[in-house]
Amino acid sequence: MKRLALQIRSVALSVALLAGTSSVALSQEPPNPAGEKRTVDVLVKVSTQNGEPLPSDSKVEVSGQEQACGEMNDPRKTLDVKGEATFAKLPVCVVSIKAFLKGYIQVRIEMNGKKLTSKAVDLRQYGAPVSVVMEKEQ
Repeated sequence: MKRLALQIRSVALSVALLAGTSSVALSQEPPNPAGEKRTVDVLVKVSTQNGEPLPSDSKVEVSGQEQACGEMNDPRKTLDVKGEATFAKLPVCVVSIKAFLKGYIQVRIEMNGKKLTSKAVDLRQYGAPVSVVMEKEQ
């Protein structure tokens, strides 16, 4: 199937070049066979606003926010000593990300260097890592 897709791309490129087309746009993504969902490995990094070490047994959870997310395997992970967790092969959809640290509340999420306005993260725009910033409870 992959060989056929590569041959089709090659033929399309050859036809475009023979026709004198000056610009040819080829997708960087591999072909998506019918019914196969696109996935992405998502790195989540949790930190505290004041740089304090994270409490032991801190966790982060990802949950789907739209039907395209379907069932998620292993939606909750324990953070490593660097405050990171990787969620492998998440469906490309909108998810919410929540961190669970004893004595802390979640104050913001950042992705691609931008502060998000909600806990919803559109994985179609994913850039590693997704940063979750926590603040000590009052």
